[in-house]
Amino acid sequence: PFNSEKGSTEGFAFCEYETPEEAKNAIGVLDGYKFDKNHSLSVCPYNRAEKLQDLKDTEFVEPERPPFVEKPNAMSWLEDPSQRDEFVIRYGKETSVYWYDARNDPVPDYSGEREKEAGVSWCEYYCHWSPKGSYL
Repeated sequence: PFNSEKGSTEGFAFCEYETPEEAKNAIGVLDGYKFDKNHSLSVCPYNRAEKLQDLKDTEFVEPERPPFVEKPNAMSWLEDPSQRDEFVIRYGKETSVYWYDARNDPVPDYSGEREKEAGVSWCEYYCHWSPKGSYL
């Protein structure tokens, strides 16, 4: 439908299909279809539109907000209680992870001792931190 006062469409259309299967297929294919980043298509069957039409106009009552409950910090295991930084050094075939704070010399955290005892290398070529720095 075209709104001549606004000079634009009303933003909806009615489509008819020969069989219910074709209509269901069209809904599945077209619902949520994105035209661009700001516009997408929403499709519903006609009987759903009829139900929406029968809704009574009542004043909107905003639901009561539940009280705020602070969620636990899921990243707390990444935080060092001493507020130290952790860094990794790769030299030759050795890789070591160190703790560092500005007041003291770096302290080794892990140098692959378990792997050396087992006769395997825990880091063969290169190493890098994950994008958020949560694992090596």
